[in-house]
Amino acid sequence: ENINFVTAEATNEEPEPEPEPEPEPEPEPEPEDPYNGHEYVDMGFPSGVKWATCNVGAALPTAYGEHYAWGEIETKETYEIGNCTTYGKVLDSISGNPEYDAASAQWGGNWRTPKLEDMYELVTQSDWIWAGNGFNVISKINGNHIFLPAAGFMNTPAAVAGGTEGALDQGIWGYYWTTTPYSEEIEGGANTNKRACFVTFSSSGYMTDQGLRYNGFSIRPVID
Repeated sequence: ENINFVTAEATNEEPEPEPEPEPEPEPEPEPEDPYNGHEYVDMGFPSGVKWATCNVGAALPTAYGEHYAWGEIETKETYEIGNCTTYGKVLDSISGNPEYDAASAQWGGNWRTPKLEDMYELVTQSDWIWAGNGFNVISKINGNHIFLPAAGFMNTPAAVAGGTEGALDQGIWGYYWTTTPYSEEIEGGANTNKRACFVTFSSSGYMTDQGLRYNGFSIRPVID
């Protein structure tokens, strides 16, 4: 029987290395969400400002949410002059400044508390329909609407005087801060840097007004 042998010459050459696989491209970063998951309504206003559907601290449009002293970004147990950090402090509009704007600090993204001109636009460019414990605010431009609950206000001395605790006038009155301070020019020198502008309402009507900064009012964020 014949046996066939296979011979091979030895070589000192190293085998060529296999090519390394090309690295997979890094995924594109997801674009930053300027709304941080919060919903808004486009009322079609000339300014382009959009209004959130809920108050800061609320999960539903009809929920009251939290109350904040003007220029403060945290809630607290008592609302009085002695613990208001902005009472008597010289400040311009604080809209969008997370050091003073609760909407910016709590919601992030591009959210902010409305300026007085934003609130004035909401008042003048909308029909306000009382709905039992708040207002349906309906745009005159495109018919879209938001609901502003009458969340009352926090004022510890007033609550103590009335023998009660917590928010006053809930379901009856609404008070919503703007970021616009009540200026010295308007005040004529009285109560300088102690007041700020807000919108207030009850079943009898609504208007912009000014009040002492230590009061705890609601905040309805906006976004440009």
